[in-house]
Amino acid sequence: MATIAKAQIEIIDPKDGEFRTYPEAASATFKRGELVTLSSGKVAALSGTDPTAETILGIAVADASGVTDADAVIFVPTPDSLFVGNLGVSQVTAATDRGALYGLVEASDLVHVDQSDTTNTRVVVVDLDRRDKVGDTNGRVIFKFMAASLDLSA
Repeated sequence: MATIAKAQIEIIDPKDGEFRTYPEAASATFKRGELVTLSSGKVAALSGTDPTAETILGIAVADASGVTDADAVIFVPTPDSLFVGNLGVSQVTAATDRGALYGLVEASDLVHVDQSDTTNTRVVVVDLDRRDKVGDTNGRVIFKFMAASLDLSA
């Protein structure tokens, strides 16, 4: 099977998600495509490479400027917004990924769906990306964020 090149998370169906502007937190370091959270009402990167405790505001549209209170444009998803993203490092797509609840992991400024994390679940896999085949390494999956993982979800 093939090894799929890793890429940023893609929005494939916003489902009422929207682009919003929030002030950057002091010393913000997030990169375009990374997941961000609200910290005291300002945008900050999720902490660590295996974000489990913080809720997700959304996906950064551009790199942080590093200037406190600068405008940061964020895509804020709804629980129905659909995305495509790679599975974690050296993880292989399987038919059983459909409907699975997985965590997230960050590597080299890219966020991946973590097939090996079924404890700290943050996303539900809706389907496998049709561009890839079952058995591909770092294959892409279509997913949505679980409502409990989102900052602004009711």
